[in-house]
Amino acid sequence: MSADSSPLRACVVALALTSGIMGCGAANAPLRAATPQVAAAPAEMDSPARALARRVAEAAGLARFGEVAELRFTFVVARNGERAFAATHAWDLRAGRDRVRWTEEGHEWDVVVDLRARTATGMRDGAPIAATDVPAAATQAYERWVNDSYWLVLPLKLLDPGVNLALEAPRVHEGRTHEVLALSFAGVGLTPGDRYWLLVDPETHRIARWEMVLEGQSPPPRGTSFVAYESVGPLTLALDHVNDDGTRHIRFEDVAALTQVEEADFVVGAQR
Repeated sequence: MSADSSPLRACVVALALTSGIMGCGAANAPLRAATPQVAAAPAEMDSPARALARRVAEAAGLARFGEVAELRFTFVVARNGERAFAATHAWDLRAGRDRVRWTEEGHEWDVVVDLRARTATGMRDGAPIAATDVPAAATQAYERWVNDSYWLVLPLKLLDPGVNLALEAPRVHEGRTHEVLALSFAGVGLTPGDRYWLLVDPETHRIARWEMVLEGQSPPPRGTSFVAYESVGPLTLALDHVNDDGTRHIRFEDVAALTQVEEADFVVGAQR
């Protein structure tokens, strides 16, 4: 399945829940679209589960998602209050490319990856990546985009093709009753056995928490919060996610939604 024909899916990192930086290798990097998709079915045909998903997506700014040409953000992992990892992205939604900069195992990467072809150009430690290493760099950059962007724009991807939605019984969390939306996947990605449960505030229609059992894992689900909602251009997104014991955060910094692409953001080696 090609990246441009399938919707974006989470490659959920073990860093949020265990001790690693990246828990998703190539075998677990699911394939979803490089650009936003809005399912064609009209709202009046929605099932109860789909109606809830639509409310969540609309609360996040779905109606104006198409106005966003470029999404900038830095994906940050903090453990016990210390910054452990960061990856800075400039995502061109219309052209289907992402420039990502990160440091891993002592190497500094600066890569522009074509999200459809999964080819790349870039630098490692300030020098052009050797031709023999380009495929591996493209894979790493693509996996970073898959993982990092899904944590940010999950609410906007619920109506994508291949996402199965089910409404479960309401659940009380932190003294409030939440609607529960279960996600599974049909013929999408490389780990179709992943399962997710979203706890949705019935007043704001925002996700308060998500829980997951990934393919090959056993229950119970593990969860993180969706907090620190802020306006990002026409969107409203959660910029912090905290695991249940409070020791790990996945947060977003320097987030901006642009209506026009800044070409300088995609020049490898350039700073912004």
